[in-house]
Amino acid sequence: MLQFRMAPNGGDNKRRTAPARVLTDEPLPESAQRSRLLIVDDHVIFRLGLRALLNQESGLEVCADAGTADEALQRLAEIPIDLVITDLALPGRSGLNLLADLHQRFPRVKSLVLSGLSGDSYVRSSLAAGATGFALKSSSHAELLAAIRSVCAGKRFLSEAVSSRIVTDFLDNTHSPLRSVRTYLITPRERDILTRVASGQQNRKIAIDLGVSVWTVRRYRQNLKKKFALNNAAAITAFAIGHGLVTADSVG
Repeated sequence: MLQFRMAPNGGDNKRRTAPARVLTDEPLPESAQRSRLLIVDDHVIFRLGLRALLNQESGLEVCADAGTADEALQRLAEIPIDLVITDLALPGRSGLNLLADLHQRFPRVKSLVLSGLSGDSYVRSSLAAGATGFALKSSSHAELLAAIRSVCAGKRFLSEAVSSRIVTDFLDNTHSPLRSVRTYLITPRERDILTRVASGQQNRKIAIDLGVSVWTVRRYRQNLKKKFALNNAAAITAFAIGHGLVTADSVG
């Protein structure tokens, strides 16, 4: 797990001669400039800890943080940002929604998902929505830094724990709908409900549109939960995008 430790203020009491510093008006070289980061996570303590950790690293600067997708978009409109580090499970609109908006409204800003969700559908959905990298909250400090620096440099990054499952299947087919034999197990009615949930509709609206009871919608959602371990709306959305049933731009 990521561990947040502040650097010690150690040091001896011996006098040391400070090295000479040459003042110059020349701009800093490209390598000396900092990448400006935005952290998006609904856990305040996690955001603060990650911010403190990353601000100790050369070449990185956390300029802002946010607890929701809407707050993140507001920060992006106010502050120059190079990289957004976001969780998927956010209150209100999910991290997938944020990635889709980010990709459309701020195409030059790179994005890295940092999540505790490691299922294939979450990874595929994140990449389909525009993420450049995907790292796990259980990553080591070194792997997280490698992820951030790789994405800042314009390279794709996947945590070692998920890369072996995803790279061959996804990155070679980024322009094709992502499908699985599991989609053939979905009945037409389950597909109707699954795609509507992924698009942001509530049970009552789905029931009205399909001419069924709310209880029926709930029953179908329970069936989806049992079949594919889709425990909530975020999981349903990830599954639907990951298997080509909806597009990242259509989720609400």
